[in-house]
Amino acid sequence: MDAAFWQIRQLVDELVQQATPQGAHKIDRSRDSEEIFKLLDHKIDTLTSFRDRVDAYLQNAIIEIKSHRNQHTPISRFPPEIYSRIFEFACTEAEVDCGSIMLVSKLWRDIALSTPSLWTRINGGSAEFIATCILRSKNAPLEIELPDFDSEEVDPDILIAMACTPEEQRFKEQMAPLTPQIHRWRCLTLENIRPRHFWPEFCMAAPQLEMLDLALASYYPHDTEAPPPGALHDLFAGATPRLRSLRLGRISVPLTSSIYRGLENLSIIAVDLHDATADDFLDVLKACPRLSSLQLNTVQMSGPTLGPQSTIKLPRLSLIDISTMPCHAIRHIFSSIISPSLKGLSVMVDLDDDEAIHDALPFDMAANFMRTVENIRIDRLLFQFHASRGGEDFFNVVGGNSETPSALYLWSTSSSLDSLLRGLFPRISSTFNLRDLTALSVVGLPESDTILTDFRQLLVHCGELRRLTLKDCWSSIPISLRRVGADGPPCPKLSELSISSSTPIDGWDLIEMVRTRQAVLENSQEVEDVTALQVLRITNPRPLDEEVVQALRGLVPNIELKTA
Repeated sequence: MDAAFWQIRQLVDELVQQATPQGAHKIDRSRDSEEIFKLLDHKIDTLTSFRDRVDAYLQNAIIEIKSHRNQHTPISRFPPEIYSRIFEFACTEAEVDCGSIMLVSKLWRDIALSTPSLWTRINGGSAEFIATCILRSKNAPLEIELPDFDSEEVDPDILIAMACTPEEQRFKEQMAPLTPQIHRWRCLTLENIRPRHFWPEFCMAAPQLEMLDLALASYYPHDTEAPPPGALHDLFAGATPRLRSLRLGRISVPLTSSIYRGLENLSIIAVDLHDATADDFLDVLKACPRLSSLQLNTVQMSGPTLGPQSTIKLPRLSLIDISTMPCHAIRHIFSSIISPSLKGLSVMVDLDDDEAIHDALPFDMAANFMRTVENIRIDRLLFQFHASRGGEDFFNVVGGNSETPSALYLWSTSSSLDSLLRGLFPRISSTFNLRDLTALSVVGLPESDTILTDFRQLLVHCGELRRLTLKDCWSSIPISLRRVGADGPPCPKLSELSISSSTPIDGWDLIEMVRTRQAVLENSQEVEDVTALQVLRITNPRPLDEEVVQALRGLVPNIELKTA
């Protein structure tokens, strides 16, 4: 090692002598200082340059030796195809940057080129890039997503006047290499491409298509070209045998299309189905016996036709989300389907002055509807009401459990408060399973003897209720918790009660309510499994009388009193 060092030193000295002016290594001190500095600086620069070149050469030599060494390890003897299979199983990322992988090394480039699955996800790009992905993906199924990356809100009148937007022109260029591969499409997502442009492209069978998502942005006018004039064929020539997930946003496709057959997930948003009726939509549901989720939002369809009503069994349907649709259509759908596996229900509806919630939900035709909603597990429930003067009133009901907080969501608006609340509590309590309800919150309950009576009937069905919160409610609400006649008190296991009112609460009503419940508890033979009230929270616009406070403290262990 030392001998090699001296050889290198001798070689360096010779190179320096050759690279520097004659006599530069011997400095004549009689020379001018500036001239001496120039000679020495030149020598430093020469050595520095030589050192950098030697370092670079040695680094490259070391890398080459290591690469050669790695090629002799057992794992490096596999062909790229084996690495490709390992990568396919090991990589869990939904999207992989193929370009970055190819830049790592020659081996990684070979692996990327030998892994078709890396090239099956086509997320926009030029026609040339798409053609490259198609070539390298071999015959693997393609997942195509063509989003509108440059989307900016455009005036609807301008869109109507435009025969072809820049995005639609780019779409036509992208379709040139994609359309011949339509038999390989597995997923397709299109954004802001109007039917007049995509319909002619989808004229061949798509035997592997599993997911289809067609949507226009909210600023697009409701498109009525479905199919566009002159189109004689169904989408994909009526052949999509594997299609399981369909989402349409502001794009109307006739319900007779084959794309509505055999679905597991169906979502239709902001679509006018033209002359289709609720019965036509039920035919779609009949053709999807394995449907597991259904979403209808702002879908326009006419009412059902007269005649016998059929029953449709959807044993796998677990989620229904319907909003902003005509009451008669919602009612017809719910009264016709049976979904014993339903775990989540969301309904939003705008009521006319002469309509009530049961005009949308068939509470009075409860056979099918009850079989559909009976398995929704509710251990917590919220009723919220808002009454405005001269405007829209609304209520929403949210119920669920620890796993699904919004398993039940009902929301409705009306200019008539009576339409909103008429029969609401009795129908909720008689239709939904409240046996496991442990927490109930009510916000904004308006003043009404009828509503108070209905609310008490709801409480009678809440045998497991532990916590009750009443906020911005009628001050006489404690009356609903009293024992009446020979019956036991509602909510016999209630241990925590919170009441907030904008009008003064009668403290003696509170005392009477607590005492009647305690009287039942003391007589255990009369009512079994009764729990004494342990926590009482009162928010009142003015302080309760001291006598009332002392009496309550003697009846309830924990009391919190606040003045609003």
